Amino acid sequence: MSVQYLLKGAFFLMAGLLAACGSGGDDDDGGGDNQKPPMVNSFQAAPNATGINTPVTFRWDVSDVNGDTLTCTLDVDGDSTVDHTISDCANTTSQAHTYTAAGSHSAKLTVSDGNGGTADRTVTVTVTVANTQPVFDSDFSVTPNPVSAGSPVTFGWDVSDTDGDTLTCTLDIDGDNAVDHTISDCANTTSQAHTYATAGDYTAKLTVDDGNGGMVEQTVSLTVDPVAPGNRAPMFDNNLSVAPNPVEKGDSATFSWDVSDADGDTLTCTLDVDGDSTVDYTIDDCANATTQTHTYAAAGDYTAKLSVDDGNGGMVEQTINLVVSNTAPVFDNNLGVTPNPVEKGDSATFSWDVSDADGDTLTCTLDVDADSSADYTIDDCAKTTSQAHTYAAAGDYIATLTVNDGNGSTVEQSVTITVNNATNTPPVIESFSVNPAPAYTTVATTFYWQVSDADGDTLTCKLDVDADGTDDYTIDDCVNMASRDYVYAASGNYAARLTVSDGINDVQTTLSTPLMVKSHLLLDVSAQGVVSADGRAPFTITVSNVSAQPLDDVSVVFTVPPELRFYFTTDAEPNAAGCPGGWCLDGMEAAWTFTALAAGESRTVTIN
Repeated sequence: MSVQYLLKGAFFLMAGLLAACGSGGDDDDGGGDNQKPPMVNSFQAAPNATGINTPVTFRWDVSDVNGDTLTCTLDVDGDSTVDHTISDCANTTSQAHTYTAAGSHSAKLTVSDGNGGTADRTVTVTVTVANTQPVFDSDFSVTPNPVSAGSPVTFGWDVSDTDGDTLTCTLDIDGDNAVDHTISDCANTTSQAHTYATAGDYTAKLTVDDGNGGMVEQTVSLTVDPVAPGNRAPMFDNNLSVAPNPVEKGDSATFSWDVSDADGDTLTCTLDVDGDSTVDYTIDDCANATTQTHTYAAAGDYTAKLSVDDGNGGMVEQTINLVVSNTAPVFDNNLGVTPNPVEKGDSATFSWDVSDADGDTLTCTLDVDADSSADYTIDDCAKTTSQAHTYAAAGDYIATLTVNDGNGSTVEQSVTITVNNATNTPPVIESFSVNPAPAYTTVATTFYWQVSDADGDTLTCKLDVDADGTDDYTIDDCVNMASRDYVYAASGNYAARLTVSDGINDVQTTLSTPLMVKSHLLLDVSAQGVVSADGRAPFTITVSNVSAQPLDDVSVVFTVPPELRFYFTTDAEPNAAGCPGGWCLDGMEAAWTFTALAAGESRTVTIN
């Protein structure tokens, strides 16, 4: 009884303590002080080392003690930009991505609970440029096929690698998966000789390795017949070779070989150095004469072939690739130009000193203004070393000389030249005059001038006949157009002004003394004696040409005063015109016309 009581007391005491500890809302699961951030339990990439354009899968394990729905964002390359957004990422736990650029990428997964809680983790993904495997440009082959046992065959191939990797070939000649020959740099060494000792059907395999994981292979079937009585073909004891390879155009390359004949036949070799199926060299007794030199005149890629003939129907051949390189021309002295700066309209001379170690004839093109167009082409420009040019406009120009050796090699140099506006010499007014002086109204007055320009500029003149500030005439090319007529309407003194311009500078001058313009006619009207009512007294009208020029068609118009009346024929000498009915009365206009009036001449009209 006492034991049970004590246990009950302990139980109630513990329950009370738990109740006290639980007060205050610790069972809140939606927020408040007890909201917990999410967690990234794991984050990884597979594979984490890959090539460009190969998918990578990111996987994660995230959780949230509050049971919030989680959202993940994935930045795959550390540029702080979201590349993928994954909703409910506690349940969606992977994302694929394909990288298009090589490098070491730091991918970051950020998880958010939507209530301000976040967590993140990063992983590194290494992306490399994918290797391109080598290719067979033509099929793996063997000649001759079939062949007799004991006679050599030549395996040939043509392989390449777009990445420029150095290729290594291994040759298994009998399909036993053992390497029988290893050929280094087999993009250039393109054949291998082998002699089968035993008759049978064989499958040979050539494996090409680029050293970076890229590998291709091809097979060829071959029949080896039993040895028959008769001639045995010669054989290559060592492959055909050439040194140096590459070789400079114009330098000597030496082909070498090692051939033999089991029958002891004297061997003759023919060498085609450029693959044109033409024999360039014939080498007698080529088992002992084992080299041949050749100098290539042009750069390029060549395939040389050595054919070996035993004179009894037996023949073998091998080929080898050779690169003939070209030496580019050089500038022995820099491109120059003088004078620099130069004035617009003056000649500038470009000069250079170029050469070519191969002795090629050089052609130069000169672009004087960087517009990518050749302004001059200079043949044999190692000897012709200058070119003149005149710039029509001021400015800074970049001129480029390009040198071409005709064999695929070019060099160029540029020089900057400053073209300034030419220093202008103002035009000169050598004389400015007028004739006649004095001048007369209604009679043409001629202005004359003589102007010049030391720069040869075309001059424009402007003539202000009365110096009122307004130009009355503009005369183009006034060096050659050196006069202008003008008729003054009113008498007076005039200060005429001439302005000459070359397009840059203007100069002015005025007549040395003002021009006096007079009326060319002098008119005098007078009555002779005292006039009484109804009486008669003679009137005289005198017209005088006081100018130095004859006048044509001079007219006198006389308004009849009130005190005068006369008959147009009997009372006037010469006869008057303009009087209706014959009588010239008050207010009428009587007129006389003189066909000509010489300089200084006077005419008198008498009315009685």
